[in-house]
Order: sequence, then C-alpha cells, then structure tokens
Amino acid sequence: MWARRCGRPSHLIYRPFEALPWPAQPELLAVAADTIALLAAGDITPTGGHGHLFIPEHVGDDFPPGQARRNQHARARRTAVDRDQCRTACERLDFLLADAIDKARRDPQAARSLFALMRHGCRTEREPERLLAVFDELDIPASGFRANLPPDPYA
Repeated sequence: MWARRCGRPSHLIYRPFEALPWPAQPELLAVAADTIALLAAGDITPTGGHGHLFIPEHVGDDFPPGQARRNQHARARRTAVDRDQCRTACERLDFLLADAIDKARRDPQAARSLFALMRHGCRTEREPERLLAVFDELDIPASGFRANLPPDPYA
C-alpha cells in the first residue's frame, strides 16, 4: 500500500494524526481509504488481530457480502433520526461549552485546563496567541498562565 502512495509510512514512532505535518495527513488518509477499498473488494486479505473486522459478513443468498440493501423509506427514516440526534448533540455541546466557559471565568485552574484542551487544535506558532485573544473576548482570565503557557503536548 505504501509503495503505491509515497514509498513508506510517514512516521516511524507513534504520533497522533493531528500532530502530523499537513502534507502527511492527506497521504495517510488516502492510504487508509485505498486500503479499505481494497479490503472491501477482496483484492487484499486483512491480517492482524482486528483484520477479521474488515471482512463483510454473509447476509444470505439474496444479498452477497458487501452488497448493501437499498430501501429508500428506511434511509429517509434514518436520515430524520440522524438529524434529530445531531440537533440534540449540538444543543448538548452548546450547553457543555457554555458551562465550561462559565467555570473557566471563575476558576483559574479550569481556565488553564480549557486552554490546554483547546491548544490541541493549534497548528502554528501564532495560534496560541489567537486562542488567548478568544479567551480575552470571552472574559476568561488568562493572566495566571499567559506568561507561562501550558506546554505544547506535541512539541
């Protein structure tokens, strides 16, 4: 798989996907997608402890493995349920985020923890400063750790 794409894996030690350089991320996703497609087509055989999870189960004589049933009514019901679940999840996320911001406004340690969590999304040197500006806009006191920022977990 790697020979087709870029010759070798993009890293030799474990690093979270988000910590990989930007050019390596699409390569890794493309290799994973190609591998899954080849597994689904039966062109390659999965190995390893979880390889069997990639082999489609036999559903019956009417539906060979890998062939999905097409039922528009069931799909429409699933879509409606998915929208409701998404709406509920978004409302819950809004509530939890507002609660975390409120707690960070009152508790300096909570503010530091929230900053450390949000910093995981920072990919450049300037983004932690932009994140501090967002904290200022939200009236979250960052004075306790502005001079001594929490360490970058991927540095």
